[in-house]
Amino acid sequence: MKSAKGTNFKGLGQPIAANSKRSFLHALRRFFTDFELWGWGRLKFSPRYHLATPRSVTFNSGINPRVIDDSTWLKLIWASLNLERNDLLSEIHYPLSMVQALAVIWTHAGLRSNEIMRLDKECAHFQTNDVVHEDGTITPAGSLCYLDIPASKTFKPFVKPVAIAVKKYIDAWLKDRPINQAALFDERTGRKVSYLFQFRGKRIGSGVINGTIIPILCAKAGVPLEDSRGRITSHRGRASAVTALASVPQGMSLIELMQWSGHSSPNSTLHYIRVRPTKLAASFIKADQMANMVSILIDHDVIARHSDEPYTFYDLGDSYCSNPFWSSCPHRMACAGCDFNLPKASARAQALESKSSIGRYLEAVPLTPDERAIAEGDLEKLKGLIHKLDNVPTLDGRTPIEIGIKNQGN
Repeated sequence: MKSAKGTNFKGLGQPIAANSKRSFLHALRRFFTDFELWGWGRLKFSPRYHLATPRSVTFNSGINPRVIDDSTWLKLIWASLNLERNDLLSEIHYPLSMVQALAVIWTHAGLRSNEIMRLDKECAHFQTNDVVHEDGTITPAGSLCYLDIPASKTFKPFVKPVAIAVKKYIDAWLKDRPINQAALFDERTGRKVSYLFQFRGKRIGSGVINGTIIPILCAKAGVPLEDSRGRITSHRGRASAVTALASVPQGMSLIELMQWSGHSSPNSTLHYIRVRPTKLAASFIKADQMANMVSILIDHDVIARHSDEPYTFYDLGDSYCSNPFWSSCPHRMACAGCDFNLPKASARAQALESKSSIGRYLEAVPLTPDERAIAEGDLEKLKGLIHKLDNVPTLDGRTPIEIGIKNQGN
């Protein structure tokens, strides 16, 4: 839409975003609070109470990193590693090696655009020592590099590990970077800094990533400048890099990701963690399998003697089952009265538990649909299952009904 004078207004006629509503209300509260504190007049209302942000606005507002679509992000990473001179969209005055280094750092380092602009020319260092992991594996020296990150809005200067490709492209740019350039004043630290991305005596502008690098990468990758969540921006690339490290199997923990991202609080990092549905499904399957694990006791002395005595005992809570095929027994939900059942209160069970040769293990037991319903608390299913098995013979050839009649006779 256009105004009366023909000026374009983005979002004209659309509802105000929740974050904007919250900011407007905060500004109003601050204005009226200062109005009274500065002695301009007396208020007949409480700004903090009467202009409080509604819960609906608070619920819908907050940090929204908007990660780039996975397929698009992977293509942009590939494009950053394969940029050539004919990929440049115009005769920009920056050298190709500088554009390549900017692109690789944006896709691999997870930095804010301000941090990229303020990197020192000596910021990249090779990994000189082997890294020994907790499981004993070793990452040999030279597999990655370390990047010195300048102080940001939330964090002091720190060092983060990044892919070795970052060091490769930075070194290529440093060969072409003009040497005789005076150090420039850094507005945040108050020191003179020889910036990595400094050309012809000037530091790159704040709009280079969004206005130059991203359009070049999108054209190289054959993707539009927008994806399903809007325009691709510098900060969305940072969100994608951070989220990817948390979403892969064996990904970084929250605290590790907080330090790698340069956040001062894990609450900020939580906004960047997105669990992919496939990973969530895999975690559910693993947890579901663990939920169906049954503890078993194995008497290694009996195995060593090659005796015919039972050596496998399934822990059923208040009793043990000495049937080695309990996991496939159709009567395993109604074990009371079975000859294989060994109550834990009995002397035999207590002697079993005290033996030093006993080893405790876990076995996965597949549940039938009826058993799953019983495990979820359906008592009617339990009764129905027991009745279904009344005439099914047990291992000794008798049916549960015959066993019950015998017990009643005794």
